[in-house]
Amino acid sequence: MRGYDLSMLRARKVAAADMDYFDLVLAMDRANLDTLRRLCPSDRQHRLKLFMHYARQFDDDEVPDPYYGLGHGFDLVLDMVEDAAQGLLASICRELGKDSLPSSSTEANAEKMASPPEAGGALPVAGLESGKSLH
Repeated sequence: MRGYDLSMLRARKVAAADMDYFDLVLAMDRANLDTLRRLCPSDRQHRLKLFMHYARQFDDDEVPDPYYGLGHGFDLVLDMVEDAAQGLLASICRELGKDSLPSSSTEANAEKMASPPEAGGALPVAGLESGKSLH
């Protein structure tokens, strides 16, 4: 899958404590965003966004489920996720007053900072229980 090693990712259900721990909680679609809004206290709602809000090359506001599309669905979803991830990084850099994206040498540090203490070293992928594997 384009050279991505996903072996360290572990999905888990989103917890109410995540709304305090994380500065930003991203949903892949509106159904998950609505569920997050119900879980999140009103003073933390500003932390919730759709992931595709950060996309620069796609107008879609949701990431489609690739299992239910045409054969090219996984490639399209990966293109969308890569685009939104680049936009997210650019947004974070702007917020921090940085002129450029972080170099690959800082990726290990970024993974450590993104991992809550109870994650046990693996980079967590928080998700909602909906019968699907989460993004």
